[in-house]
Amino acid sequence: GLDRLPPTGTLTLPAFASSPTITAQLSATDMGPSGFAGWGLSNNWRWEGEDKLAQGYVLGAGGVVSDAQALNGRALFAPLGSSIIWYGPYTFDLPIGQGYRAYFRLKTNTITTTSQLAKLDVVADGANPIGIKRIYGTDFRALNQYQEFFVDFNYVVSPTLGVEFRVDSEGALPGDLYLDRVLVATYPLTTP
Repeated sequence: GLDRLPPTGTLTLPAFASSPTITAQLSATDMGPSGFAGWGLSNNWRWEGEDKLAQGYVLGAGGVVSDAQALNGRALFAPLGSSIIWYGPYTFDLPIGQGYRAYFRLKTNTITTTSQLAKLDVVADGANPIGIKRIYGTDFRALNQYQEFFVDFNYVVSPTLGVEFRVDSEGALPGDLYLDRVLVATYPLTTP
């Protein structure tokens, strides 16, 4: 029942522009059983997992490791049996008043367990989630391969501390867990 086929697509932009308005052409298809979910745009709203340690946004376990599968060669890692809360970056970069999708890029060494690996959430006031998703070992398509899990959120509340993206084990991890990065894009649109 899992959709294991990635979507395909192209984005065409003009070679040059002489005005502040440009025309972009996007074409995408998804042959998997999930179908095409739409497209979203990001203004470089990306936060690396390993930066959380450097910024002091790690409670419990968490260390930076070299990882050839990570997009920049490093990831935040916690081993089996440890407890984690990874949070931050307390950003004010996202425009208020629209929907977004936060993509958490994770991997684990346990994909057969039905135990929860992490609670992913988005918070704007330091306490109350405006988007949440629970991830279980069986949600991963492949062992030791990164996969993106998304959390949708409607960002209409003015943040008091800035927006943070959290990964919380809510107890002992049933397997190793890696966080490569969090990428935020506008909520997917399906119309051209």
